[in-house]
Amino acid sequence: MSMMTQPIADSDAFSLVPLSMMRSGQSGKIGEVVGCGCVVQRLREMGLRAGACVQMVRAGSPCILKLDGQKLCVRSDEMTAVLVRTGVGRS
Repeated sequence: MSMMTQPIADSDAFSLVPLSMMRSGQSGKIGEVVGCGCVVQRLREMGLRAGACVQMVRAGSPCILKLDGQKLCVRSDEMTAVLVRTGVGRS
């Protein structure tokens, strides 16, 4: 039995990773915000929504993010709800 592989599409070149996996100075574009409705709503109100470009200023818990020229402080439990494509976009 032979296994067939499919080429990776350009959009799949950068996988979604939790925001908590980003290193200081690393930038990315938010792909998705998942989780409990109240947490997701709060994060979106802060500007953390699909398509937004973010930069990790200081990793850790809490972390400091740069988003739309502003700095935000986010707790570690909230960072796992934000999935990011790293290596694309700049804030």
